[in-house]
Amino acid sequence: MKTVERERKRKRKAFVEDGPLHMSCCSECDRRFSYNRNLALHRNWCEAYHRSQGNTAWTRPEPTAPPAPAPAPAPVPAATKPMNITQQPAIFADLRRRVAAVDPALAGDLYHSSGGLPDLAKSAELSDVDVSVACVDFHALLATLQRAYPDLPAGAAVAFDEYDADADYAVVAITGVYPRPVHVYAATSALTAVAHRSVEVMLNAKFPQLVPMALALKRFAGMGTEEAWFRVLEMQAPAGAGEAPWYQALLDRDAVLEAAERQAKWVDGYLADKLPLE
Repeated sequence: MKTVERERKRKRKAFVEDGPLHMSCCSECDRRFSYNRNLALHRNWCEAYHRSQGNTAWTRPEPTAPPAPAPAPAPVPAATKPMNITQQPAIFADLRRRVAAVDPALAGDLYHSSGGLPDLAKSAELSDVDVSVACVDFHALLATLQRAYPDLPAGAAVAFDEYDADADYAVVAITGVYPRPVHVYAATSALTAVAHRSVEVMLNAKFPQLVPMALALKRFAGMGTEEAWFRVLEMQAPAGAGEAPWYQALLDRDAVLEAAERQAKWVDGYLADKLPLE
């Protein structure tokens, strides 16, 4: 008991000398709290306890200053004309900001799941923006997105693009607001598209010599980003992957990295042999 009491005194002394780092602490015990409201409630109990023990010398500690109130969310701007935002990350950020103004919890569950390869051209052939979210109430999702865009430009719409009451997924299309269409993929299952984009961004950063090959397949063969990388890396189809094995193959990050290193080594060797640098 003496060891425990010495440790409690040491902690109280250290707290008094060094001051609180990230939490507020009751001066009569070692309970710490992240929120002043919880600390105030604890002080009420602590005061009653000490007075019940006959500790008449105990005085109520002065409460710490309350934290500054969080700023109010910015109002959702009216989209009376199409917005001149072309980059995928900027469009996703704007969508997320709009959703946060009406449903902060939902905004935290939105993930950008496209843009694994650069656009084919700056002024044309802009790919759409894909957003993924784990969701069980698709109609509530649609209603929230419609509230996030209160004043749509002429010809714009926020509506179901795909919906089946018996399926476990739905797609909400946002068209006419940005230069690119936006598709919000809602599913009750795992969001594989988010994992795909993470792998694709990694490939872009680590293996720039392979990116033009994937872009060529996407542009001239009409392949999607997942299939283009699957072909460039010459990966083997996983067992039971079906007719589109690239979706499952790109989920194996270690196998993708191994295949990319092999292909990049071949490309570097080929260029060194055909185009020697003086």
